[in-house]
Amino acid sequence: NGELLDYTLDSEVKAVVLAHDPNFSYRKLALATQYLRNDPDCIFVVTNMDECDVLDNDRFMPGTGALASALVAATGRKPINTGKGGDFILPYLMQRYEFNPHEMLCIGDRLDTDI
Repeated sequence: NGELLDYTLDSEVKAVVLAHDPNFSYRKLALATQYLRNDPDCIFVVTNMDECDVLDNDRFMPGTGALASALVAATGRKPINTGKGGDFILPYLMQRYEFNPHEMLCIGDRLDTDI
């Protein structure tokens, strides 16, 4: 805890971006929490809300969505989901390239988060 008390937040940080990170740690969670709680303008972005990832031999590991849930609980902030099924990427692409939703096809690997 001493490191977190002594840590000086960088005023240049304007966003916390959470993606798949096999080296995710309590330290990273705590620092992200500080940035999001101390600056209401700091943007909170996740690349997907997958609850878990499947490993070999019927084993699982926490996914980005599980880690995002910890940050939501610690900060009260809702992330912007830039992954498939989120409120950002498909509306952005439709507007940017003037796509008609009836002419689009989106392929994902998960029914629970990609649709």
